[in-house]
Amino acid sequence: MSSTDGGVTWTATFTPDAPIEDSSNQIRLNLSGVSDIAGNQGAGSVSTPNFAIDTSAPVAPGATLASDTGSSNSDAITQVGNLNITGIESGATVEYSVDGGSSWTGSFTAVEGDN
Repeated sequence: MSSTDGGVTWTATFTPDAPIEDSSNQIRLNLSGVSDIAGNQGAGSVSTPNFAIDTSAPVAPGATLASDTGSSNSDAITQVGNLNITGIESGATVEYSVDGGSSWTGSFTAVEGDN
């Protein structure tokens, strides 16, 4: 714990172990372990509101041709530029490049589910 204002306000940093995904968490402070400058000891406890923790790495996104309509069914060359995009989190911004990454266009916001 640390204070930058002479002990009026204290800050603590809690770092969860990774990977963890848990939507129901609280931090509880036992006030009987806290005393002020005059030595007055606290009583009872106080808890934070519920909060979620997610330290898991996101799934790597992927893209495949929706259909390979070129001269071969397996050459990954197509006349139709529709893609199947997977592994995109809801609300993520997706951009694509057709020139090896020199420029990026066509951004859209993914919705939850298959895109």
